[in-house]
Amino acid sequence: MRPTVRPMPIRIRGLRAAVRRLWPDRNPLRRATDHAEAMLVAGLFLLFLVCAPLLSLGAWHWAAAAAHRTQLEQQAASRQVSAVVLQNTPPAVLGVQPSSLVTSARARWVAPGGAVHTGTVPVMAGTRAGSRVPVWVGRNGQQTAPPLEPSQVTMQAAQAAVGAPFVLALPLGGIWLAVRRVLNRRRLAAWEAGWAAFGPRWTRRT
Repeated sequence: MRPTVRPMPIRIRGLRAAVRRLWPDRNPLRRATDHAEAMLVAGLFLLFLVCAPLLSLGAWHWAAAAAHRTQLEQQAASRQVSAVVLQNTPPAVLGVQPSSLVTSARARWVAPGGAVHTGTVPVMAGTRAGSRVPVWVGRNGQQTAPPLEPSQVTMQAAQAAVGAPFVLALPLGGIWLAVRRVLNRRRLAAWEAGWAAFGPRWTRRT
């Protein structure tokens, strides 16, 4: 029984064809522009392999340092106080999304300077009046966003590290497309010149 040969997927065949077309070799049919494009692709790819890890590492440290500075500034400009809930909140409904477990209620708190403030604060569903909840406030006693958590600092650094290679790939891809356009124009001009030279001979033979 002869083994069944499965056809190669179209994507893999197209990738191999592109590699064979760009890979430098001693094929006499290759034009100078083909060799130039192959060397350009190899150079840009090597540059990406060398610079991408370094750029990711630098982006990680830069983003982590920037997020850490923001965290320290937020911690210095805000304080966490205890707020007293002024109203009951409806209980949570079973079988609903977790986001519905958090609601809001009127509350009162004392700012670090002694001033009394009231406002709407996030609380868990079912919170009773008189309960105490933590609230972050600024120097003026008004509510403010909480400082960045260490996990958020790490997340921002990771996002910068992951996005850095894509930022590098954009200009490298732009260079390849620009040079390829120039090389295609030269290929077309060479083809037209060759046709102008040999075309009339073939026409007379026919």
